[in-house]
Amino acid sequence: SICRGWRLATMLRADLSQAADIDRIAAHILRQFKRVDVLCNNAAAFHQGLLREQDPALLLDELQANVWAPFLLTRALLPNMVERDYGRIVNLTSELAERPVLPFGSHGVSKAAFNQLTRYLALELEKTNVLVNGYDPGIVRTAMNPTATAMPEVAVPTAVHLAALPDDGPSGRFFDRQSNELPW
Repeated sequence: SICRGWRLATMLRADLSQAADIDRIAAHILRQFKRVDVLCNNAAAFHQGLLREQDPALLLDELQANVWAPFLLTRALLPNMVERDYGRIVNLTSELAERPVLPFGSHGVSKAAFNQLTRYLALELEKTNVLVNGYDPGIVRTAMNPTATAMPEVAVPTAVHLAALPDDGPSGRFFDRQSNELPW
């Protein structure tokens, strides 16, 4: 757990391809903290290749990690946010969903579905104080992309900005690393 003043965060390890693990961590969070103010869906899978040549299992892997797991986690934690009429959901996505580039078809397809999940949740929650937004941090060095030049720290400011939006802040929108709103 991390605590700074009144802010408290925790990190839990789970296999997000397993619904039981998602239920376990959601129950743990609600049992320990009694509330969820911010959910940042950042887990992802990434495979390169042309869709027409790719093993279908790789697309399924991306859909499971990039759409199904965040859907289940959001669904498990959302009732707490709605009940308290407060929450911020930050979904890390990719511009590849909206602007196709080869050979990243399966990633673009899965992130396009994730973007639609973001938009539909925002629409369903528009009469609440639960805000849901998409965020493309750009190409950042991670285990999935070890050759990227941008370090992960560059993604933090916009994620924090979206997590701390005021009550009248935007929802159902798409932002880049500089907090600029992008068209879906």
